[in-house]
Amino acid sequence: MKIVVMRHGLTDYKQNYPVSIEDADDLQARGIPKIKSSALKMNGCFNHQPNIVSSPYGRTIHTAKIVADVLTIPHHYIVLNHELEEVRNFDFELLRVLTQGGIYRFKDESITINSRYTNPNYLPHTTYFNSDLTRQLPVSAKKRLPQELVEKIERMETCTEACQRLENVLQTLDKDSLVVTHQGLTQRLLEKMGYTHKQYVDRGEFIIVEASNRILKPLCWSEKY
Repeated sequence: MKIVVMRHGLTDYKQNYPVSIEDADDLQARGIPKIKSSALKMNGCFNHQPNIVSSPYGRTIHTAKIVADVLTIPHHYIVLNHELEEVRNFDFELLRVLTQGGIYRFKDESITINSRYTNPNYLPHTTYFNSDLTRQLPVSAKKRLPQELVEKIERMETCTEACQRLENVLQTLDKDSLVVTHQGLTQRLLEKMGYTHKQYVDRGEFIIVEASNRILKPLCWSEKY
């Protein structure tokens, strides 16, 4: 069984919340040709009409609709799955300040965060998050932050947790499928393929996965397909 895992196309992030299939319209026009090109590439992967499963955000559903049009699949076959959504309780501004230092607004207060304590190895924010360091704050950092803010940081879903949640969805599929999701899962699959020179799958690209007995084997991504 083949699963194509696709990262959504170039977006304006205007519908950064669950929307209906009919209302999804959140992609930039200049990114749509890439999605159509990817759809043509992936068409040969499937032996039968694939299921189309999408994260419930505007950018992913819009991507799924464009691919469905290229593959001549009616939109009512698109299924929304909330388990494919973005990292839960994620706060990019908080992550940025944890890694770079600065002022974070929290409950009408301005909290100064010194990255010397929260990010002693001076990691970029992507590496910091991918290493699950939001769940591993040093004691010296926790002592310098309000307890409620520490709890907010630790409630943020880690990269490992998010990717495991997304992989669980792939393991439940029972036929050839297209899954439209976000950066985290495509990045994890790329890492499993052993690619280290490229940090993430670009918007509108995809990875082909072979699935059997709940075992997922990434085969290639569209840049090499």
